[in-house]
Amino acid sequence: MALAQTLFRARLARRGDGPTLAEGLSRWDPALAALGAGLGPTLSALIGEECLRGGCVEETLPPPETGWQVSATGASAFISNTTAQALLDNPSPFFAAQLMARIMAGERDVLLDPAAIARENAGDGLTLFVLGFTHRYGGQDHPNLRPLLGRAIDHFVYAHRGYKLRRMLREDPDPIADVLVTSGMTVAHHFGAVGRKLLVAEPSAQAPIFPHSVTSALFAYSPPQVHFAKAERRLLELAVDGLSDGEIAGELQISLNTVKQTWRSVYERAVRRVPLVLGEGADLPAGGVRGQEKRRHLIAYLRDHPQELRPQA
Repeated sequence: MALAQTLFRARLARRGDGPTLAEGLSRWDPALAALGAGLGPTLSALIGEECLRGGCVEETLPPPETGWQVSATGASAFISNTTAQALLDNPSPFFAAQLMARIMAGERDVLLDPAAIARENAGDGLTLFVLGFTHRYGGQDHPNLRPLLGRAIDHFVYAHRGYKLRRMLREDPDPIADVLVTSGMTVAHHFGAVGRKLLVAEPSAQAPIFPHSVTSALFAYSPPQVHFAKAERRLLELAVDGLSDGEIAGELQISLNTVKQTWRSVYERAVRRVPLVLGEGADLPAGGVRGQEKRRHLIAYLRDHPQELRPQA
């Protein structure tokens, strides 16, 4: 009899995921592990402040009633271009732990906040720093590893596509770094003593990014058309992740009535800016099947146009 196939799903990290991200990042980076128990609450706070983007890949065996468990986690953040250039000029290993240690010491402006992200996103572009990624499978020959990594890569692209990226930085152990070089990243510095490499992706005539690669997808940018308000973007990002209105209300700590009012303003704005997405000249939804159809069409549009969910001044 054939074994049941494992099902995977991916979602953005939420405030309660800080300890889970900390556990994964601590396995990834011994310097992050050395920060101790304070790392989890710090990550939770940064997610709540929208200064950090995390991702979780979950798995289950069918039927879904067997329960979902986190199989992989990752985290990233936007840093100032000045901070990024200082790292490239004077590279030092375990930079993610350095950033987190400074934040835990009270330097809250180490990572860009939503207002700064919006300014850079509308200006010269953002620098993304990947803090780390880890999964629960140790061996490279585990049958679940390839589909898990495929789902994680797809979600990483979705979570960061739509930003106006200027460059991307990350630090990885040598074997992983060597794989990432094949996607178009280049080695900025090799920390031979600790077996890690600082990688950079930055479009230029001297170092073009490979077309049709994961890295090239991150740098494909188009400006938004709708310009949703901040509260609308927060609701929509959770809706695209599959949350119900009740779950959205709980995550955002607002009433269900406020969720419904926000949906109404979302539809009003979308009808004005991208009428074909919802049906040109359509009446605003009053609930029922028509409202659900509009929601489905809008979410499909947002998955294909994630720039609509990104902050922009």
